[in-house]
Amino acid sequence: MDITKIVMALLLGSGVISNARSCDPDPDPEPTECSAGEIRACPGNSNVGACKAGQQTCTSSGTWGACQGQVTPVAELCDGLDNDCDGTVDEGLTRVCYSGQAGTAGVGLCKAGVSTCSNGSFGACVGEVKPVAELCDNLDNDCDGTKDEGLVQTCYDGPPNTAGVGICQAGQKSCSNGSWSGCANQVLPGTEICNGLDDDCDGLPDEDLVQSCYDGPPNTAGVGICQAGTSTCAGGSWGLCAGQVLPGTEVCDTLDQNCDGLPDDGFGTGVACLEADSPCGAGVIECTGVADPVTDCSTDFGGSAFSGQELVCGDSIVATTAGRPNNSSAYPGCGAQSWPGRDMVFAHVGTTNGKVSIALTEQMDADLDLLVLAEDCRGLNCALVSQVPNGLNELLQFQGEVGMRFYFVVDSKEAEPPSSYRITLTCE
Repeated sequence: MDITKIVMALLLGSGVISNARSCDPDPDPEPTECSAGEIRACPGNSNVGACKAGQQTCTSSGTWGACQGQVTPVAELCDGLDNDCDGTVDEGLTRVCYSGQAGTAGVGLCKAGVSTCSNGSFGACVGEVKPVAELCDNLDNDCDGTKDEGLVQTCYDGPPNTAGVGICQAGQKSCSNGSWSGCANQVLPGTEICNGLDDDCDGLPDEDLVQSCYDGPPNTAGVGICQAGTSTCAGGSWGLCAGQVLPGTEVCDTLDQNCDGLPDDGFGTGVACLEADSPCGAGVIECTGVADPVTDCSTDFGGSAFSGQELVCGDSIVATTAGRPNNSSAYPGCGAQSWPGRDMVFAHVGTTNGKVSIALTEQMDADLDLLVLAEDCRGLNCALVSQVPNGLNELLQFQGEVGMRFYFVVDSKEAEPPSSYRITLTCE
């Protein structure tokens, strides 16, 4: 400022000079910045983004007044505006974000993310990890500060559709350090046993359970007639032993009823009975299969080795000595000579107590004798009979007896040639 003006102002203010202008009727006018009322845009500002330049109005003293309506740059905000007036809206605006439960960010797997502003709004929270249900992975998935806690699962290793059937039931397994344990307390299907339960878990308790059984003495099953049976399970208990055969009283029938390994023991079977030169031939004691007699010689009538022919009352047949054995022995008790020729034996079981007639007719030669033996083929009892030597067309009669066995022995005197004849049996 001009020093002269300063001095003048001081003088006027002190009253030394009351009207300096009166002393200088034509002073030089001071230059001004503007004309009073003039308007201009505030210098240094622009209308970029949210910013506004504003206006200045020139005062009466010729100076510019304060800037009115001016908007200056500020820090950028997420409002869709260019707050810092750099020509870019919402640029570089991010913020930390987290939508999980309070207190879980930074715990376990949980962490905050970042949200970026766009068009006046912060977007999705990118990169955040929120709590989830705990998994068996040795991590803190639910972000409570503990790993794998409280993880228990139902488990079952049996076949499909068997859990909960019969005795079968599921178990449980628990997680520790990221791994599941074995299935504890499960009950799996087993072998069905006789206990009233469904052990194999098929819905049927004790089904198809059958076992071998035997109530006889040890070591007798499978010996003789003895055999094991079967027992079936029902209601958790084994039933009676069906079909078993136990040792019994020995019967003379070629079987081993007492199951000691010795058929017909105690009956003397197998012992020689008839001699080889008897009319019926050599034999052994064997069981008859009837109550009386229990045993008999195998070559006697009815025996397994009888080689003769049965006659019944009224029979009249033609027979021959061909193929018959020679016998040179006498018959004990008969008092008769036995010739060395071939013998033919006929047997008859008495059916009457009356008279019985036996006759030889139509002989081809006259070298045959006829004897009648009673009881057995050894000739021990000839009391009821006699010999008819040279029995051509001869009739021999004797007293019959119901049930008595009679043997008619046709004794040939010569070994050869064979003789043929008719033998006739009549009964009264």
